[in-house]
Amino acid sequence: MYEVGIEHVMPFRMIATIRGYAKYNVDQVSNLQVSVGDGYSTYRNANYEEVRGIEMKIARTAGRFLNGWITFEEYATRTGEVGIVQFNTANIAQASYYTAYARSNEPLISLRGFVRVGTPQEWGRVRGGWGISILETFREGSEVIYRPDPTIPIRELPPENYMKTIDYWFTNLKIDKTMAVSRGRSVSLYADVTNLFNTKALSGAGDDYLAYVFQRRQSGETGLRVNDPSTFDALTRPYKDAGGNWKAPLKPRTEWLSFRNKRVVRLGLRFDL
Repeated sequence: MYEVGIEHVMPFRMIATIRGYAKYNVDQVSNLQVSVGDGYSTYRNANYEEVRGIEMKIARTAGRFLNGWITFEEYATRTGEVGIVQFNTANIAQASYYTAYARSNEPLISLRGFVRVGTPQEWGRVRGGWGISILETFREGSEVIYRPDPTIPIRELPPENYMKTIDYWFTNLKIDKTMAVSRGRSVSLYADVTNLFNTKALSGAGDDYLAYVFQRRQSGETGLRVNDPSTFDALTRPYKDAGGNWKAPLKPRTEWLSFRNKRVVRLGLRFDL
């Protein structure tokens, strides 16, 4: 990983940071077919990924009543394959190699912000020591590959098989109350709420789900994205395919397994001794 940047102290105890970075993830796992006897499949470190991006951040961490930060990031990835795809132990000269392949996605953006408002301890046991914090996260939709036939090399898939997911966002909330006890000790009560608005994030719905979204896109809904809420009904109800044929629900009574990061509320008590 390579990173270069600069920080600058601004008025009101704010710090501005801008940095650029590059990451090179080499030797990622890929399949290798071995032709001996009935043949078998094993693994090889033949894939790679490059990530490049820029990040800008403004932070205020020493505020008496108000502090927080906001981060904007834009990044792009480039993936590819190298090396042998098939190996013949009887005739080494018959080994099949990957042809040169690389794919770059459109640059994606990510935005995160945190703000905390609080009251100083010296305001008293009732008014002092209160705090409320909000963490907001937004990520632009990435790309998934619809590969109905796993024997078809990824490089040979048409552009329509690369489908974009919906944008993703969620909000976390924390409320806390700190009270001084004695000799520098304190006790805090807090409530943490993860995914405050219970935003549904579909994940790992399976190849049948990708096929359903792909069919709808082929039928004219070209702007439909993977994980769009308008597709959730197919998990629990019968649906029609591109040919007008009725299909059984994709995940009847188990669709809840495909949703992640549901709202969680935690209440806690902390002692600082």
